[in-house]
Amino acid sequence: MLKVKISSVDPYSKVLSLQSPACRGGWENCEFFIDTHTPNCDYWITFNNLPEKEFGFCSRENTILVTTEPYNVHKYSKKYLQQFGAIITAQEELHHYHAIKTHQLLGWWVNKSYDDLMMMNPINKSALISLVVSNKRITREHELRYQFALGLKDYFGD
Repeated sequence: MLKVKISSVDPYSKVLSLQSPACRGGWENCEFFIDTHTPNCDYWITFNNLPEKEFGFCSRENTILVTTEPYNVHKYSKKYLQQFGAIITAQEELHHYHAIKTHQLLGWWVNKSYDDLMMMNPINKSALISLVVSNKRITREHELRYQFALGLKDYFGD
């Protein structure tokens, strides 16, 4: 069984366990330790920043930082970034020897568990478009995204 430690100052700990079967915080051969102390782990994933100093043993190449905000919202020091073996980010400005540039990796915020979602009937779609966005409007980019989503909704309907 792989031990995966997940650390976050964000509210991810409240939703991550919901995203596993039976809300048990595990998936197949992985056991997740979400915002809890575990002295040894096979992988250590940090969302944004650590809430406080944390200690534990994990091979550096198995430490991963996941950024969840764009560069204009959150910047990281070079010293902070150097402690991770890999960084998953959408920040083009972020430089690291093992940066994996992709879309933001965000948890779902639908107030349903994995089991709830698996029991739902599929939604009958009448168009070839789907959109899942937040109503966050803190930055100019958030506002543009929000207005774009509203425009699509006005044009295509629900």
